[in-house]
Amino acid sequence: MASNPRGGDSTRRFAADGLLMIGANGTAALLYLLVHVALGRRLPGVDYAVLVSLLGLLNILGIGAAALQTTLARYTALAAKDDGDDGGLWLAVTRRALRRAGLWALPAAGLWCLATPWLRDALGAPSAWALVLLGATAALQLFQPLVQGSLQGLRRFGALAGSSMAGAATRLLAAVTVVYLGGGVTAALWAFVLGALVALAVACWPLRNALWGAESPGTPDFDSGPIYRYLGLALVGQAALYGLMNADLVLAPRLLQGETLAAYSKAAMLARTIVFLPLPLVIAMFPRAVVSGRRRILAGTMAAAAALAAVPATLVALWPGVFLSWMYGAVEPQAPALLRQYVWAMLPLLLVEVAVPYLWARRQPWTVVALVLPMLLYASALTRLADRPEAMIQGVAAAGTLFLLWLLAAAWRGRRRAPDLLSSQQFLR
Repeated sequence: MASNPRGGDSTRRFAADGLLMIGANGTAALLYLLVHVALGRRLPGVDYAVLVSLLGLLNILGIGAAALQTTLARYTALAAKDDGDDGGLWLAVTRRALRRAGLWALPAAGLWCLATPWLRDALGAPSAWALVLLGATAALQLFQPLVQGSLQGLRRFGALAGSSMAGAATRLLAAVTVVYLGGGVTAALWAFVLGALVALAVACWPLRNALWGAESPGTPDFDSGPIYRYLGLALVGQAALYGLMNADLVLAPRLLQGETLAAYSKAAMLARTIVFLPLPLVIAMFPRAVVSGRRRILAGTMAAAAALAAVPATLVALWPGVFLSWMYGAVEPQAPALLRQYVWAMLPLLLVEVAVPYLWARRQPWTVVALVLPMLLYASALTRLADRPEAMIQGVAAAGTLFLLWLLAAAWRGRRRAPDLLSSQQFLR
């Protein structure tokens, strides 16, 4: 079942995996957008606003999903490199992670359900049942990154792509069905429960025999301490990365007003959508970087991401008004000029999004954690650029470039084979 990361790899295989993930994630993102088109057009405006608010809460509840998937992907790839079979260390890592997640998720879900009568009024939910469905989705999304992280670490990218697209397609089909049958917010939340359930089931299917089979007498035990420490650092690093990527969007409503705010927000969202299209290359890069210290893995991924992003970015910069009208219809007069600047400001941040997972793979998380204070200083600096959207965009570009140089310097200083790549003997008690 587990593909052996030690052999059979090539640049062609890397490219195929990367393009597969770009296609799968792009399709899933499009299907998610269509969910909101269906809900936004069929639900009353107030009901749709309530649903968006609840989904925002769901995003907060799932803020650690990226760190969970990164952690499982890293340790699964590391363990599979050592044993390369169907019943060894990688399986012990995955089983233990799922058991521990269950120990946290089940009591948390129970407390959440008990608190729904009080949470309903505080959150403005239409019913306690709506909050139960929201909690069920959050619980499913706790397990989803764990299983998907194992697939990523084992380089089962076909199954990973299938999980992403199947969950997105199920969510869209359920949402369309619900709203055309006249359902409201509570009924619409079933679409998100079913989408998360299908995504998890599809991800589990290739691992079903291993995960739910009998424990092998020879299944190794190991010390979970390094994994928990890594997860903690990844959570902090993910928060720093989130702040860098989103500080200007979060602060824009406080700094800009009226048409300027509307133009900035539209330019920012369209530029991010275009420039971040090749970001799924990182999914294919990560497990390879875990088991190999070759710097060309990072260099090749960054070059490919930059090349793939440069073409649409150039088109957007040449005809910003055309792209804005395609996405938004009528736009503010400032929007094309802001988009032309913003699309280039995103390129350094795209490369930051490539460099950070590489450092996590090579177990240099402190390099990313060290960005917390600079990120806060950057956010503070943005507040001094109020009512000057062009200056804000220049600040985004400058911060992205400086952070990228720091990360590249750290990657260059790192050893070709990171000292934390543990052998089975070191990893076991």
